[in-house]
Amino acid sequence: MDKFNARYAYESLLLMQPHIEFGGLWARDDRFLVSCSSLDKSPLTCDGKQLRDWFHHSCRPVCCPIEITSKVPDGYELINERNESELARLFGEPLTLSELYRELYITLPKSFPLGPIESGAGKVIVSVSRLLTPDEESEINIAFANIGIYFDIEIANSTEDSESNNDKALTGSFDGLTLVLSKSIKGKVPNSILSSYEEDEEFWIDNRVNVFSSDICSRKDVLKPPFLRKTSACFIDATVFPPKNIRTYLPIYQRLIISMPLATHFIPALDAFSVQEADLLHLIERGRVQFILPQSIERYNLDFIAKVIEINPNSILFSRRLAAASVAETRSRLPFLYPPFGASAKRDLLRLLVSISEPKIKPIGEVLAKNLSQGWVGMERNISNRGGMGTANNGVGTMIGELIHTVAGKDLRLELITSSMSIEWAAAVGATYCPIENNGYSDFNTANLCASLYSGVRNSPLVNPMKSLEPFMEGLLTLNNDAPVLEVDDIFTSSDIDRLGRYLKGMAGFDDPSAEIGILNEKIRKFETNQNRINRLDILGLGGVAVATAMTGNQYVPFGLWIAQYILQNADPSRDVGGKAIDWIRAINTRSSTDAVLVSRLRSRIKGS
Repeated sequence: MDKFNARYAYESLLLMQPHIEFGGLWARDDRFLVSCSSLDKSPLTCDGKQLRDWFHHSCRPVCCPIEITSKVPDGYELINERNESELARLFGEPLTLSELYRELYITLPKSFPLGPIESGAGKVIVSVSRLLTPDEESEINIAFANIGIYFDIEIANSTEDSESNNDKALTGSFDGLTLVLSKSIKGKVPNSILSSYEEDEEFWIDNRVNVFSSDICSRKDVLKPPFLRKTSACFIDATVFPPKNIRTYLPIYQRLIISMPLATHFIPALDAFSVQEADLLHLIERGRVQFILPQSIERYNLDFIAKVIEINPNSILFSRRLAAASVAETRSRLPFLYPPFGASAKRDLLRLLVSISEPKIKPIGEVLAKNLSQGWVGMERNISNRGGMGTANNGVGTMIGELIHTVAGKDLRLELITSSMSIEWAAAVGATYCPIENNGYSDFNTANLCASLYSGVRNSPLVNPMKSLEPFMEGLLTLNNDAPVLEVDDIFTSSDIDRLGRYLKGMAGFDDPSAEIGILNEKIRKFETNQNRINRLDILGLGGVAVATAMTGNQYVPFGLWIAQYILQNADPSRDVGGKAIDWIRAINTRSSTDAVLVSRLRSRIKGS
């Protein structure tokens, strides 16, 4: 049994140094050895350090009795690596006390009297607020076994009151991005919020194995029907930056999916939307507005969330379900970011990437391999802790940011990571992304770049995604006024919005949409007599088979599938000894993307008709 996270250390070694051949993890009693036949030749890490020194200072968990050796003595047994299911369950992860508490809390029944956890002298001490029943004793032993904790477990009855226990267990447990447990908000929020939040926790425990280990998991498997409606939708990130007037979006999209403003930015967001809270609640009731909550719930306006849940509990998508949908949708477009298998097969993928012989693609493969290896280490734990915010380390923005930094020397990583999260969330809920544009700042260019790689790049030997940012439609008009928002909704909620939405998604064939645009524009002109308060909207379609073909006559494929083709054509198949990685690449290479990730942009104000 691995009490010392040796498997974690070995798997991290495989992923972070894929160019070095290792012969497995071996154990005898409480000693572990990593076999490396080339150790006597003093192999160097990817960044030029001595392997053994790097392993002990930058990879091996503290106090883990593990060494790298060129030859394994007799008497040692080969230890299997963790499979994808174990990785998803965080089995054998080097958890902190707060992370262990989190896993126990969301795994055990809510009635379990769980208190603070401490460690010491080779054991874990679990405080409980009352004596455990025989069934509860079995439940906590099973929970520890599922996490892979094999230290002695001591159950200690606590004399402190329950509220004190909760505070002690949760104090200092979480950073700003870690999702708080429902236990920490119990008694502080309405029961409707607590119930919805607990449901999101339970959903993650029930579904995370499928999310990480199943190659067929789809966003349709994890989202509730209201977020799968086949109507036009736009995604607006109002977390911090103020959005546009809400009347800008209502005439064009049937649903506005908003990343909810943080509590400190809630009132400014309403002012920017130019809408009263009561009118916004009416739009929610009509099914015109929905929200996603990527961050921890205590960072939002809880009173408003309670009102939303009372009106329509299915109009809010909490962070864990959002993360599941993002992983599933991203894998369908960029399978390399979330491959559904263990460390050895992932290592084989990395070795295939660095073994690409085609000169123009080889540097891309090397950068991708380095970026992916860093993202895969601890990936499941990071997303389990942070939900939707945890996908940042594995998104397309991280990947393209590293490529640009390496090839061009420009550091756009932070901007690209931020934009890619919004693009991926928008794709997860099937919406067009409306970039942030405020006081001279715009993420339009970075969003376009992320979307082009996420949805499609030209199926040709050269990667030049910027050339694919071609207008799909121009000439749409929108409102930017202070007319009663519900009156705007009454006038423009019609079938022509749905028809327009189908054009935006490339699902209505390749007929000229100018007639639909003309009908909508005429309504806008009649409604608003002051032409200075009309905006022109620009829609860009990035990739996607249907839309890209309509724009240019050329086929587009998602970047991940494009890379898969080059691996099959140019990589050294001998680097995949077991064949699992190559077989998987062949499978994903047969997929195609049938819709585009769209980005809409508000252009400058126009005058006249």
